[in-house]
Amino acid sequence: MNYVGRFYFSLEKIISDILKKFSQDIFSVPALNVLGNEYRTQRKEFDIKELFDGFLNAVPTKRVSIYRRRSIKMGAENWHWKMYKPKYNLVTCRTCGHHHEADCLCGNCYEKIKAETEAIQKAMVEELGLKPVEREVVVVYENEKERVAAEELQSKIIVEMKKPRPQWFSRNLLQRSHGAGSDVTIPVKPTDLG
Repeated sequence: MNYVGRFYFSLEKIISDILKKFSQDIFSVPALNVLGNEYRTQRKEFDIKELFDGFLNAVPTKRVSIYRRRSIKMGAENWHWKMYKPKYNLVTCRTCGHHHEADCLCGNCYEKIKAETEAIQKAMVEELGLKPVEREVVVVYENEKERVAAEELQSKIIVEMKKPRPQWFSRNLLQRSHGAGSDVTIPVKPTDLG
């Protein structure tokens, strides 16, 4: 139904309500010249365009200002800044030469250390299995077993690596910084840095 038909039905309902409420002696009913029953029985063929006439599409009604468009695109400094900011805290690693942030580890050196640690862990699992270890574990690389004192290795579990020690992985990295027996602090200098 279109708007004229709806208007006709609503007006007819209002008039019938008024007539029911009040008697005909008080009010006189206005005469309306509207379409009668012929209009009601008349049927139109179905048209898909009429179905979408009542829908409103989600389209903007006003143009967005340039300030708002730029703040959507780039953000705001005090809110969420989408623009790239230059970093001034980048330094060069002393050992490998790659760049990294000043307060962080070098990513390249960290990857090397991580790979070596995973290799040591894999060798420990192959040697010891998954049973609990109650003694201290010592990692010994190729051609190092002769250098280590026999008394030092008697009370410890030895895990042998089948490759030479990397140059950056010095022996004092495995030495304890604090011992149970002595209170004297002696600086340990790295050896075999090659």
